[in-house]
Amino acid sequence: MDALRSFPVIILSMVIAGTSVFPQAKPAVEFLFDGSLKNTGALGGEASFDNPFPDEGAKLAGTAGAGMLDMNATVGGMPEKDEKHGGAVVFSKPQLSGSVFTLQVTFTPSAVDDLPRTILELSKFARLYTERGLLMVAVTGKKVTKYLSVPLHVVSGTGISLVIVIDIAADVYIVYEYSAGAVLQKVRSNGMPPDADFDGGMVIGNTGGKRPFKGSIDTVRIWNSALSKDDIAKVFEGKLGSGTIELRNVSARPRDDKPALTADLTLVPSVPAGVAFRGEQTSVTANISNRLPAERSFILSVDITNDAGTASSVTHTISAGGGQAVTLSIPVPMDDIGYAVVSAVLKENGVPLSSKETAIALVHKPRIPGAFTNSFFGVMSANLQSEGASRIGSRNQRQFLWMSSYKPGMRDDAWWKRRDNEIESVRAQGMDVMLTLHFEDNSLPSYTGWKSVEDAVTPEGLKLWREFVREATMRYKDKVIGIELINEPDLCFWHLPKYSLEKASSIYAALLKAGAEEIRAIAPGMPVLGLDVSGRDYNAREDAPGGFVFTKAVLGKAADAIDVFTGHPYLYNRVFRGGVMAQIPDEMNFRGLHLEVSDILKKTGRPIRQWSSEIGWGVVRGQSALSESSVRLAAVTAQALTIMKSVPGFEKVFWFICHDHYETVQSFVNYGLFWCDENFQTPPGPLCTRAMYPSATAAAFATAAFYLEGAQFIREIKIDGVSAWRFDRSADKESTVVLWTPKHAEVTLTANAPKSAAAFSMFGRRVSQGA
Repeated sequence: MDALRSFPVIILSMVIAGTSVFPQAKPAVEFLFDGSLKNTGALGGEASFDNPFPDEGAKLAGTAGAGMLDMNATVGGMPEKDEKHGGAVVFSKPQLSGSVFTLQVTFTPSAVDDLPRTILELSKFARLYTERGLLMVAVTGKKVTKYLSVPLHVVSGTGISLVIVIDIAADVYIVYEYSAGAVLQKVRSNGMPPDADFDGGMVIGNTGGKRPFKGSIDTVRIWNSALSKDDIAKVFEGKLGSGTIELRNVSARPRDDKPALTADLTLVPSVPAGVAFRGEQTSVTANISNRLPAERSFILSVDITNDAGTASSVTHTISAGGGQAVTLSIPVPMDDIGYAVVSAVLKENGVPLSSKETAIALVHKPRIPGAFTNSFFGVMSANLQSEGASRIGSRNQRQFLWMSSYKPGMRDDAWWKRRDNEIESVRAQGMDVMLTLHFEDNSLPSYTGWKSVEDAVTPEGLKLWREFVREATMRYKDKVIGIELINEPDLCFWHLPKYSLEKASSIYAALLKAGAEEIRAIAPGMPVLGLDVSGRDYNAREDAPGGFVFTKAVLGKAADAIDVFTGHPYLYNRVFRGGVMAQIPDEMNFRGLHLEVSDILKKTGRPIRQWSSEIGWGVVRGQSALSESSVRLAAVTAQALTIMKSVPGFEKVFWFICHDHYETVQSFVNYGLFWCDENFQTPPGPLCTRAMYPSATAAAFATAAFYLEGAQFIREIKIDGVSAWRFDRSADKESTVVLWTPKHAEVTLTANAPKSAAAFSMFGRRVSQGA
């Protein structure tokens, strides 16, 4: 292999189908942007350079001399407002067809943001692009497009090696990571379009109305057969291909902190899920395991930092016999409400073996005790963290039932019993449950024979849908506070299947009406929840008009079928990561959107109420608990909850998400209120096997729940030009003023007299006292 260069690149291969190539197979098409364009197969067409804004620095030959195709100058060099004009290197007729070939692309991004930026397109078959800091692959069939999120955060200037294996015939999608000379499987999924077939040209960069990729393209290779896992390793080693393969510089990204082969360290908070009340012991137990047969001596260095900026450090010397485990209790002093992070590093002879982090939040006891009662605050998917959710003030929780897992006539099988246990675990903590009944194109019930969501509204399809709703309602009518019909129907029936608005709204309206009839017949008075539209119905974006277009279309057909609107007012840019600030509520007119919903519902003439069954922001995986991104996420959580509480008639919010390991970690974006060690690792499955601890967001949620539960919104006020919100709680004779800015949130509590005025941080800690 040639000497590695000093600039970082990302290497990504996309492999389609499952047969192996011979060891010295050459790519059919090869473009090495090192001063040449090379056709080692039958390209069948001339390469054309298409740049609407050409200049001398943008010529292909000029940029290739540096060993890279500079997309910033070549196709992405226009001002941001003009990026839609794009430009690309276009190859109109590569002699490739079918769905069996290998694509390798080497590139480095110069900008990482939340916008979709196309890197490469194979016409009508696949598109590789970046979005929300992730690598995405869209594989298109005749009826459906499969969007695949490559579970690895893309950082500008950081080298990453990925291999994507797509086997259309076997319906399999696998992502590999190449690191330290090994090909490692990261994710496996199914559901590929069975009729995907390459038929058209290839574009490096992109044309049309999409935003172009920002960065440099180094190499593009296409094989007309697939590569095996062994072949993939040979490609990265430079031993497979034309003999001129040059990998350039692949910078090693920080590896996940996995347990060392010879020793392991875990940290376990002394209180459930790391959430403490006054009077409870606050400590962390460190478990050190020696996996070698000989006795060893370790050094454990522990740092404790709280939200007030106070830090302390301590070092312990620990001896552990061969194959033995040693435990050590580490006190975490917390005399007042607040948030503390414990970081520990285990070393042997000065060499780090393992590092871990945990946290403890000392919060106010919820004003509403653990009993079934009407509450504003809830979470989506508590699963095994129902006690932690209850401790931070959640009194509502959302559960899912997938029609694809339902077995007609099987009322006592493991599937039902698992849901029974989950619901009972939540109710045991005094939380009410709302239930969502769901199916979509990617999870159609196999027993129905449906080919698409359209089949669900045929006479036979509606009969099966009614049966599912009926069984769920009969089983849980006394254990839930409402039943929601279909999650994010605007995505399921409009945007993803790409049906017309009229067709999509008609499909959903028919399902709403049929489901509502079953629920009301079995459980009179049970609220029927629906129209939990995604953020695309709230906010205009490239692929959605916003303006509640889908909501209005459905209400025009089936307003009488729902009692509660449960929309999801997500932002498009809602993920915090190092140096990047996600959009905050006032940048999206957050309160105004909820008020607009209220006006839309009033116009139906029915008393339709407003909840939000899902809303949240996220942070990229691997952030420390008190990183800037984590703290900003906590502040935005407090801000969003405050604004939603200020909307007249807005009754409940279900924050996304309490803890669901697959969704919050395996997607490489952590929305969880609770984290575990595997926030920094590739998880082995959907449930974290390590002890949970609260994120900064959980502490902020607890503060908001304590001060706002049961309070009545009075008015919006301005303090030094910044929006603030006043709430009164007549039962306690208290007035709460919530002041927030883009970077922090404070709660000012006034009890009758000005002298008792106090300000509290979003972690609940007192930060100032009135005169």
